[in-house]
Amino acid sequence: MAGNNKSKPEKYRFFVKDNVVFDIPSDVYSPRQVDKWSQAILKTARELDDWVILSIPDISHTITQSAARQMKTDLARLSEHGCKGLLILTSTVNAKIFAHALDDADDTDGLQITGSESIENLCQKAQQLLGSPAVLNFIGE
Repeated sequence: MAGNNKSKPEKYRFFVKDNVVFDIPSDVYSPRQVDKWSQAILKTARELDDWVILSIPDISHTITQSAARQMKTDLARLSEHGCKGLLILTSTVNAKIFAHALDDADDTDGLQITGSESIENLCQKAQQLLGSPAVLNFIGE
């Protein structure tokens, strides 16, 4: 039941490689959860200068329209802390809906949002946004 989730703390999965914060979101995001997500991701990236978020949504991940608008606002704030973009792996229907909801959100300010079904394309985009081929580079290069 929805009422039981109010006291349950949000859990976020992040890990950092180079200047990429990997985000593994799951569950339904509401505006309150989005604010807590942005605070948690800022804490994770606090020692990075320029960085991107590579989001690999779980199949259960969805977002409300009001939360998508809130996330666009929060992403604009993240850009003030060195975040250059949000890259979303859109390999599931819910991930496509998540990326589309962010594209449709009213706010046009903030950082670049890119969705792709190809992790390789997202790695290339991370390199482009950060201006370094060393970001998420192939092993042995």
